[in-house]
Amino acid sequence: MNCKKSILAGILIGIGGTAFLSVGSKELGSALFSLGLLAVIILECNLYTGKVGYIKKPSEIGTLALMCIRNFIGAAIVGAAAYVLMKDGGTAQEIADKKLDLPFGTVFIKAIMCGIMIYLAVELYKRSKQIWLVVLPIMIFILCGFEHCVADVFYFAAAGVLSIRAVLFVLLCAVGNAAGSLLIRLLQEYE
Repeated sequence: MNCKKSILAGILIGIGGTAFLSVGSKELGSALFSLGLLAVIILECNLYTGKVGYIKKPSEIGTLALMCIRNFIGAAIVGAAAYVLMKDGGTAQEIADKKLDLPFGTVFIKAIMCGIMIYLAVELYKRSKQIWLVVLPIMIFILCGFEHCVADVFYFAAAGVLSIRAVLFVLLCAVGNAAGSLLIRLLQEYE
């Protein structure tokens, strides 16, 4: 597993998050955010949420955990830059506050749904090479308010939030994202 490609994946998701924060329209922001995942797929970066659905053996869990940490580092770097560059900080702070107010059960369900959308985006692109099949699931996860662990690290960093609750939130999202991705893959493969 390439360390640089894992950090780059987090950076690309953070850039997508920055685009989302930079526009006034949630719909336009969700479309612009999708460029992050599209770049991850086309540049063959290592994004935890794009790879976890393809896990085959328990021995791969350690590699995925390391990938996830490196994604978090890349997303946090961009989030810290956004915190400095976006002087008002209002939108990122509002997003972070809303996320941290959610009950953990709701967070987990939203993370599962996001895992399903990410798996669909990756799998549909693999099968068709159609860009719009990446854009639509990403727009759906953003517009529905589903939780993506790497994007959430970006939003918390962009808001300057570092707390035990934020760390638990992100870890719960990582587990939920995995559960959603694996669920859809297993149902797809079940005969």
